Amino acid sequence: GVLWILREGGAKKGLEFLERAARADPDLAFARRALGQAHLLLAKQAAKAEDLLHARAEVDASLRFDEHDVDALRLQADLQAAAGDFTH
Repeated sequence: GVLWILREGGAKKGLEFLERAARADPDLAFARRALGQAHLLLAKQAAKAEDLLHARAEVDASLRFDEHDVDALRLQADLQAAAGDFTH
């Protein structure tokens, strides 16, 4: 899964592998960070494609794995601003 998220366009497949690994071993040491990054990559892809609803869902998923990830927080703020949501 980690190798897939490092490839161009591999975030979706990488996420599938990482989710499978996390289900098999919920305490897998590296999985949380990698899962967060996979969701962040998918959020960025969705934002680029102007699918803001999907992008927001993915960035929220990313932040569930790492609530302090600066890139994810920045993207979340940008997406909220783009949607006119200034509540946070």
